[in-house]
Amino acid sequence: MLTNVLPLVVFTTCSGMAIGAYLVAALYGSAAGKAPKGGREFAFALTCLVLLGVGLCATLAHLGQPGRFMNGLSNPASMIAQEGYWSMAVGVLMLVDVIMVKVKGAPIAALRWAIAAVGIVLMCVTALAYYNATGIAVWHGVSTVFVIVIGDVLLGLALYLLFFGESSAQALKLGYAMAAVWAVALFAFVLHAQASGSDVTAASVCSGVLATAAPIAVGAFAAGGRLDAKKASYAMAALLLVGVIVARCAFFAAGVAA
Repeated sequence: MLTNVLPLVVFTTCSGMAIGAYLVAALYGSAAGKAPKGGREFAFALTCLVLLGVGLCATLAHLGQPGRFMNGLSNPASMIAQEGYWSMAVGVLMLVDVIMVKVKGAPIAALRWAIAAVGIVLMCVTALAYYNATGIAVWHGVSTVFVIVIGDVLLGLALYLLFFGESSAQALKLGYAMAAVWAVALFAFVLHAQASGSDVTAASVCSGVLATAAPIAVGAFAAGGRLDAKKASYAMAALLLVGVIVARCAFFAAGVAA
C-alpha cells in the first residue's frame, strides 16, 4: 500500500505547497508592495519551482511508466491530462518568475497573480480528479474538494511563513482563519468516510490538533507577547505542514484500501 500512497502524497503535498505559496505571496507579498527583496525572494521562487518538479516526478512514479503519462496527456478530457497541462502551465510561469526575480531582484506583482490564478485552477482540477473517482466511495464526496484545496492553501501558507512570516502579520492571521476552516473540512470528510465504510477518525483528529488547535494556541501566545513573530511563524508553519500531511496520508490510504 505504501508504494501506492506515497507518490500521491508527495505529488499533492509538493505541488500543493508550491502553488499555495504563490497564492499567499500574491496576497501578502509583492501584490501588496511589501515583498522582501533580494536573495530571499529568489530562494522562495526557486524552492516553489523545485517542489512542483518533485511533485510531477512523483506522478510518474505513481503511474509506473512514462508511457502511461504520455497516454494520459493524449486525452485532453481526462483528469490526468488536465493535471498535466495545468501543472506545466504553472511550471512555465514559475520559471519565468525565478528568472525575473534573479534579474530584477524583486518579483513582478502581475506575474505572481497570474501564477496564483493558474495555481487555483490546478488545485481545483486536482481535487476534482479524486472526487470524480466514482469507484472509490471515500473520495467521491464534496468534502474531498475542500480537503484538497484548503490543504493546498495551508501547505502554501506554511512555506510562505518559513520565508517571510516575521514580516507579514496578515499571513499569520490568515493561518488562524484557515485553521478553523480546515477543522470543518476534516469533520465533513470524517462523516463522509464513515458513511462510505472507511474510518479516518484517528488521523483526522491528529491533523485537526496539529493544524487547527495548535496554530490557534500559537496565535494566542504570540498575541500575549510570549512568542515573537519569527518564532510564531516557524511554529505555525511546522504545525500546518505536519497536520496536512497526516490528513493526506489518511485520505489516500483510505482510497487505496477501498
